[in-house]
Amino acid sequence: DKLIGRIVDKAEELGIADRTLILMTGDNGTYGGGSPAHQSIQSRIGDGVIVGGKGKTTDAGTRVGLFAYQPGTVPAGKVSNDLIDFADFVPTIADATGATPLRPTDGRSFLPQLLRTAWESTGGHLRLQLAASGKGATASVRA
Repeated sequence: DKLIGRIVDKAEELGIADRTLILMTGDNGTYGGGSPAHQSIQSRIGDGVIVGGKGKTTDAGTRVGLFAYQPGTVPAGKVSNDLIDFADFVPTIADATGATPLRPTDGRSFLPQLLRTAWESTGGHLRLQLAASGKGATASVRA
């Protein structure tokens, strides 16, 4: 993404890239329902096309990339299949800065995964979404 590249370039230009953790992710895929205009939204991954699926329990609705950049700290080119939830961002940022989250959270830090040269899972994570009569209830369960 060009905008993320500009952020990385500026951090490098200012000489702060090695002490700046840059994280980028999406919110859960492209919206694929509703009007015909929304149904036509597609993303390209390599030679494949992913049709929108936001809010659906398909890969298109639940899997998005998470990218981390901090030269000298986060190893380049490593891939993890661990599941990361948005609730994990506050504990991770607190962990990276030495701060304590203001209150208990459902999340847990994924900083250990970012720092490893060999990726290892730190445990299971299951996100369950239930919908009834057009209203949704969401619960997260960790194993």
